[in-house]
Amino acid sequence: MNFQHLIKQMNPEVYQQLKQSLELSKWPNGASLTQQQKEICMEAVIAYEHTHLTEDQRTGYVEKGKKITDKGVVKQPINLIDILDVHS
Repeated sequence: MNFQHLIKQMNPEVYQQLKQSLELSKWPNGASLTQQQKEICMEAVIAYEHTHLTEDQRTGYVEKGKKITDKGVVKQPINLIDILDVHS
């Protein structure tokens, strides 16, 4: 069984448990995740989200900004540098 097949077969409960374990850096039994386990869990969470969730439901999703021009509203990516300049 390969990695992609495992991801396709993963149920939402396992996905949520992996995600929570990453957030807390420990397994449900309290044991700490090793660096290798964190990397594998993160890869599995990202792959699961890519396979099963829409883009706006995925971890790290940032909604694109909107710019109002004389031609109407234009969606554009958020520039984090501009956000930091405005708030500093």
